[in-house]
This record gives sequence, structure tokens and C-alpha cells, in this order.
Amino acid sequence: MQEDRTTSRSVRIVVTDRPSSSAANPQLHFVVTPSRIRLGQAIVIGWASVGFDSWEAAGSDPKWSGAKKAQGRQPLVPKRTGVSTYSLTCRTAEGRSVTKTGTLRVDP
Repeated sequence: MQEDRTTSRSVRIVVTDRPSSSAANPQLHFVVTPSRIRLGQAIVIGWASVGFDSWEAAGSDPKWSGAKKAQGRQPLVPKRTGVSTYSLTCRTAEGRSVTKTGTLRVDP
């Protein structure tokens, strides 16, 4: 008959409350394409972010302005000629913010 030998060990696990890498290093990619068009043509504003809690858009077109989600793309047809700007400001829960701006030129 075989002898039953049992060995016991204790393991200590320490969990620390560390921010994820995305929260520690929030990132925002923002683009307005194309950057120059003729009146009546469309543009697309695209963005993707990591590590933010709120997103607020502002710019020359009221259809762009307002609250946004963490990522997306929005087509627009500008209604006037000249130079227009579009921006997205993202904020973390700690109050850190990042703003990116794109410029568009609309020719007649």
C-alpha cells in the first residue's frame, strides 16, 4: 500500500489598484478628410480615443458640435466657403484633457 503524502503551501497575492495603460496614457486620433473641397462636396471627420470619459465636439458646423462617443466618423457637407475648423476635446475622470483640431478649406 502506498503512503499518502500531502504538501501544503501558502501563496500571498497582492492586488494594487493601478490605472490601466489606456487610463494612464489617454490617446486621441482625429482627422478631417479631405482638407480642401469645393462647395457642395462632403468631408468625413473621424476619431478614435482610448482612456477618456467624455468627448465634446466644436466647430464651424452645428451638425458637428456637441457630445460624441469614444470613436466614430461623421460625414458633413459644409454650407459655406472659406476656412472652417472642427475640434474634439476629450476629458478623463481626473480632469485631464486633450484637444485635436482639423482645418478645412472650402472653395467656391
